[in-house]
Amino acid sequence: MSAIYGIYNIDKKGCDVCFKQLSRPFLNSDRADAWYIDNIALGQNTVYNTHDSLLDMYPLKDDQSSLVLIGDIRLDNKAQLIKKLQLSSSADKTDGQLILNAYRKWETNCVEHLLGDFAFVIWDANKQQLHCFADHFATVPLYYYYNGQKFIFASDIQQIVAVDGVPNQINDNKLSTLVIDAAKELFRTETWFKDIYPVPAATVITVSKDGIRNQRYWKPAVGNTLYFKNEMAFREAFQDIFFSSVKERLNSHYPVTALLSGGLDSSAVVAVAAKILEKENKTLDVFSSVLPEGDKSGIEDERYYIDLFKKFPNINIHYIDETNTGFLDNLDKLNTSHTAAPLTSRHYLYDAFAKRATTLGSRTILDGAYGELGPTFHGHGIYAEQLKKFNWLWLMDELITRKKITKETITHNLRYHTLKPFVPDEIIYKVRGESELLKPNKFNFINSNLATELVEQLKHRKEYLPRRFTTPSYDHKRNQIKVIKTIQHKGNPRESFDLGEYRYPFKDIRLIEFALNTPAEYKIKNGYKRYMIRSGLDGILPKEIQWRNDKKPFSPDYYRKYNKQIEIGKAFLNAISENDPIRNVVDVEKLKRWAEIPVSNTEKDRNTINIALHYLPQGIYLIHFLRRFREFQ
Repeated sequence: MSAIYGIYNIDKKGCDVCFKQLSRPFLNSDRADAWYIDNIALGQNTVYNTHDSLLDMYPLKDDQSSLVLIGDIRLDNKAQLIKKLQLSSSADKTDGQLILNAYRKWETNCVEHLLGDFAFVIWDANKQQLHCFADHFATVPLYYYYNGQKFIFASDIQQIVAVDGVPNQINDNKLSTLVIDAAKELFRTETWFKDIYPVPAATVITVSKDGIRNQRYWKPAVGNTLYFKNEMAFREAFQDIFFSSVKERLNSHYPVTALLSGGLDSSAVVAVAAKILEKENKTLDVFSSVLPEGDKSGIEDERYYIDLFKKFPNINIHYIDETNTGFLDNLDKLNTSHTAAPLTSRHYLYDAFAKRATTLGSRTILDGAYGELGPTFHGHGIYAEQLKKFNWLWLMDELITRKKITKETITHNLRYHTLKPFVPDEIIYKVRGESELLKPNKFNFINSNLATELVEQLKHRKEYLPRRFTTPSYDHKRNQIKVIKTIQHKGNPRESFDLGEYRYPFKDIRLIEFALNTPAEYKIKNGYKRYMIRSGLDGILPKEIQWRNDKKPFSPDYYRKYNKQIEIGKAFLNAISENDPIRNVVDVEKLKRWAEIPVSNTEKDRNTINIALHYLPQGIYLIHFLRRFREFQ
């Protein structure tokens, strides 16, 4: 993943010292260059991946238009863009050159014509404006600090806090999200560092002597409902767009690899990628988390479903079954490289995937995450929607069939998925009580005095807090848009490793809009939810995966690994002294009590699962993260 960075000294000339601090390398790269003049400096550490990345020499300068561009860019609609720009066949067609052409034609509105994963910055000398662009989901990270006189941006927050004058302090607003669930939505657009913000998804930030301005260029919205003559016509249309979304993400000068969990989403990506690569006489290496061969522990994994892909002639399966890893591995990254305190407790698997990909010379890992944005959306609200439309015979037939397939009772689906969406949120809110909104999460591990202080601060912003009891609408498309907006607002920067990056075919905007406007009959059918991808990839997905309704854990032996490492966790917590400033934030004694709770290798108790899988690891991770700040060292 390439790194971009820069500084705009709005009222003063000269930024050499700050730029040198900002440009300290924090990642490996294939090429590093910089450009600066007067009060503006731009730099880029380029990592080669796509074919264009080897050709575009950033910073790109257009002297005729007085433009300079830096960016981490992969465009997915180059052919359409070339046509829109009316470029001749001899014109430059790299990603960077296309964006410069697009900016000359449409200025900041150029981003409305771009599809792909990108973060890029353009300096327009004629207008004395700096523009920062983020893709539709802020998949490529970009952060900034602005104090009215100086605008500093970078792909990595570490670069920004290395500059003199930029505060390197914890953002208390983010700590409140660990206490009050509703605060997570309120502070989505902030980082864990005080006064440092992400460039939001689908947004252009313009900086000039007049200040800073945000321009939102895309929001998910319902369009015209698509019409298909029959299911075969739907299938052809779906495959056309899904194959395209996967193919665009195979754009790499190096071998592409993929994750395969055995579930529906990752299997869909792997199956389609393998079909595309087969036509090019290429193989696809995939990584799967499984138990060691011959394991007799009684723990279940996904090996049976993963092995169904052995029938594909060009798939090589790499089993990740390392037994000596766990949730306490490599936590030094939280002191140095991570920019957020919450870290998945299964991070050790991603480390193993990245290590294996690197040995294969791969700089791209395909990931099946985010399927719920589109093709594998569960269809929340469809039952209620059909009730409202008086399609009662269809509804009862679906509920009866669903019971046969999944054992879900008709009463349960009637109560929670058919009738409850008609109950207004206001009524649920009044029944539950206003005090519930600011009730601390029972699993929060923040020091009680600080937690009380954070709750008091939130009382003054109570009107901005989203209601916790919001139920699905009886309009399923509205529910799907909520899912899309949540991912947008949350910001989900892609995982990266060494010189590599993860890519997500399900984040393709064309695929999401197609799924959003597809009729409900292709989202739930014959008792099956996520029917769109089941039907859409008929004949491509292995049948047993296509029609399965269950899923084993991503890390099948997590609790066994947890038990092997918990003594290390206890020792770590016991070593925290009584006067350690970390106790002003974290309730260390509560974490100690949680660490003493027995956990079975096949744990089923929901509270114990929450503690062992989520909250105890998060508490330990937060302590490590806080150590990077002077006041907690």
